[in-house]
Amino acid sequence: MERFDHNLTNVYNFKIKAWSSIQYYRDEVLPKLLEEKIIRISPFANRLSFDAPPAVQRLRCLANYEALRFSSTILSLGETLVARMKKLSANTGGKYVSVHLRFEEVCII
Repeated sequence: MERFDHNLTNVYNFKIKAWSSIQYYRDEVLPKLLEEKIIRISPFANRLSFDAPPAVQRLRCLANYEALRFSSTILSLGETLVARMKKLSANTGGKYVSVHLRFEEVCII
């Protein structure tokens, strides 16, 4: 990211049509990724999550898990929210309601 002045907007933005094939990712996206070392994909479609072979699915899940890191500010906020939920739910027998505002069908496992 140093070469992009730590600014994501300076990173090459790869626009991908929805429902692009795995072959498109391999033939078009991968070479650009290898050239640039980092790319943005937008709008990001979860195309690979639907019909990829199990080995690709495992790699995709592992890459997502390893790549997603929260900043210390977000971690701190999350810890505060969890502590608050635990404290306040003690008055309701440990019950609370949680709402995910960006629910997507692909989140269902």
